[in-house]
Amino acid sequence: MSVNNLTSHRRLPIIDASVDQDIGRNDTHSKMKQRLTQLSLFIEQWHYFVNLEEFYNFLDDNPKTQIFLIISGRIGQEIVPTKHTYENIHSICIFCVNVNEHRRLKEKFDK
Repeated sequence: MSVNNLTSHRRLPIIDASVDQDIGRNDTHSKMKQRLTQLSLFIEQWHYFVNLEEFYNFLDDNPKTQIFLIISGRIGQEIVPTKHTYENIHSICIFCVNVNEHRRLKEKFDK
């Protein structure tokens, strides 16, 4: 999803289940940091979760919060098939080196 597609959802609360701990150090992941900075224009809140149970509880406790989920490929394999139908999940972005593996998730699920 491009940043331009978020303009109709100004101040969209963003939920982040997994962020690489090296983000912010020198030039590590500079393209990803740039995109996250652009997304920050539309973010009301960032949430970080240390485990899936914590995220699932937040998801269930906040049914009216619009969520743009940024996750790793490993976590995506578990979350996407089971949670993609939640109406409060606006979009899911999977960051992973193995693009082909996760392309199947994109083709199978609509978020």
